[in-house]
Amino acid sequence: MTPWERKLWYEYLRQYPLRFQRQKAIGNYIVDFYCAKARLVVEFDVVDFMTFEKSCGAVVFTRSNNKIRYLLIRNLAGIYGFPKGHAELGETEEETALREVFEEVGLTITLVPGFRSEDEHPIPQKENTMKHIVYFLGEYNNQEFNYQKEELTDALLVDYQTAMVLFQFDSSKRILTAANNFLLSRSEPI
Repeated sequence: MTPWERKLWYEYLRQYPLRFQRQKAIGNYIVDFYCAKARLVVEFDVVDFMTFEKSCGAVVFTRSNNKIRYLLIRNLAGIYGFPKGHAELGETEEETALREVFEEVGLTITLVPGFRSEDEHPIPQKENTMKHIVYFLGEYNNQEFNYQKEELTDALLVDYQTAMVLFQFDSSKRILTAANNFLLSRSEPI
């Protein structure tokens, strides 16, 4: 047993009113803990070997001719997304998002209160590593963007429909749709 499994077993499950079994075979699987009466399985494997990385960024937009335009970036692999990056020690999520947008596209944005969206996915190049990303909504005005050529191949200012066509991942489409709906639901005019 791992230290976490030992702690759970000796400090809680062993004395629990319902009977739990350790290392129970169920079909082709062996689960860490099983309670037949509650039909409950407790598994700790993911916690033991997964590493998590946290990034923060923003769905960046501006208003032009009474229309919302979104700033998309394209990374070196050709994937379209939003500006984001790793949190530094001591930074809040918001501070990370503001810094990363400035570093990646040279914009000073204002975060729109009330919007937050999260995404999580495995990092293919890093075995057993998940990336957790927090996105805010950020507006800019009267600035020119200039993307970081060491990390990006392009940055585009596009409308919602064009962005939806360019995105390769459903999670990016989900996040943009949530941001777009949030903006459209606000009482201030576009």
